Amino acid sequence: MPHRTLGERLHAARKHAKLTLAAVAEALTREVAGKTFTPQAVQQWEKDRTEPDHATLIAFARLTGVNAHWLLTGISTNQVAGDGGEFGTAVRGGRVVPKISLLEAITLAPSYKTTEYVHTHFDCSDKAFVIDVFDARNAPEYLPDVHRVVIDPEIEPQPGDMVLARIDGAPVFGKYTRARGGIVEIHALNEDWEPRRVDGDNGDRIIGVMTEHAKPRRR
Repeated sequence: MPHRTLGERLHAARKHAKLTLAAVAEALTREVAGKTFTPQAVQQWEKDRTEPDHATLIAFARLTGVNAHWLLTGISTNQVAGDGGEFGTAVRGGRVVPKISLLEAITLAPSYKTTEYVHTHFDCSDKAFVIDVFDARNAPEYLPDVHRVVIDPEIEPQPGDMVLARIDGAPVFGKYTRARGGIVEIHALNEDWEPRRVDGDNGDRIIGVMTEHAKPRRR
């Protein structure tokens, strides 16, 4: 039986996990920092009267053991869920993170709104996101339109880390380097590209550190 709405899928996932409304509310209150949930709030989600935010939705998927992509879209494929089952499979050893646009990635407060989610292989924070590699600055290790990277804004960058930065209002992806005098530069792996200086006084900033990269599977 298809579950056409988010509320129907939330309800089906909870029943599949054999959890009560109260159990879900209590578990989410422990899992999602700074938030308190009630059984009534969970019931409102299931009736499609309100919706949980992104962090809560991902925590709900983990709690009930279902595939977050199925929960969000109602679609479960072999590419997204390893067994192709109705509920998909839970993520182990990683997270489900949103794939967002470059413009979204370099804003001061990204909304993380998306229709595509990616399963990471390694753990990362709930602020992590995925972007496509967008230029040849670091070719051939990172190729535009071929590779995608997971960026975590919660990780403090260290020299040698691959990072996403905003410089002069545009995205720059490369190796984090500290020069003399504490000057921060982003160096390209491709020698044809010049280093870029991160000038905080000009509004430049490091967005986050790359935690992994991959070549997405083609259908």
